[in-house]
Amino acid sequence: LSFFLYPINGVPRMKCLIFLPVLAAAAVQSPVQKVVTMLKAMSEKGKAELQDERLQYAKYAQWCESTKAEKSSAVDEAAGKIEVLKADIAKAQTDAEVLGKDIEEHGAQIEKIGGEKTKAEEVRKKEAEDYAVEFKDYSESVDAIGRALETLEKQAGSHPQALIQGTGRHAQEVRKLVALATPKPPAYDFQSGNITGMLKMLQDQFVTEKRELEKAETSKVHSYQLLLASLSSQQESEGEDKERKVGLKAKKLQLKASKEDELTTSTSS
Repeated sequence: LSFFLYPINGVPRMKCLIFLPVLAAAAVQSPVQKVVTMLKAMSEKGKAELQDERLQYAKYAQWCESTKAEKSSAVDEAAGKIEVLKADIAKAQTDAEVLGKDIEEHGAQIEKIGGEKTKAEEVRKKEAEDYAVEFKDYSESVDAIGRALETLEKQAGSHPQALIQGTGRHAQEVRKLVALATPKPPAYDFQSGNITGMLKMLQDQFVTEKRELEKAETSKVHSYQLLLASLSSQQESEGEDKERKVGLKAKKLQLKASKEDELTTSTSS
């Protein structure tokens, strides 16, 4: 009883108990309060959604920046690749053109060497023909003088001109010399001693000249063989270089075509 009678903040406990039902009734919200509470809840929800949107926008903006950088890098890389491809195509074209000119020059050089070989062969053929005629002439003259000397030794009084046989240039010259050296009958008798000495001298001279002719021919043959070997070697080398560059040119043109296809793909993508 004293508990209920003891005052609280100067208000008797009994009076507090009397006001409890009144406070309980006041705890029930009015329609206005409900609206206020709902508005507050909507405001909090709106703030939360706005914050979420801000986070989403920040993420999207970051994605855009990242994508933009990647796209920009890809575009720059593609542009750089296109420039490289164009440079490669131009270089391959230039290389092919240079190789084409080299191939033409090698072809012209091969043809020129072929002409030199033909000319050398013609010269050698003419030299061989001249040698054969000259050698035959010397051989016939030496043999004719030899037979004439034998006959003069065996048959005194034989006419030496008739003993010199052969149609060669040297045989004819010998007959002329013998004719000039032979006395005309019947002015005085034929003296075979002088004629024999002259014939022997001519024979020795022709033998020496024949040997010189053979040496010269051997030297010419050797020189011709060396020249022909050198020309053939040059021609072979030029041919090898030409074939090698023909292959290189084909590869350059193939590379150019490949780069052009790659450039078409890059520019269309």
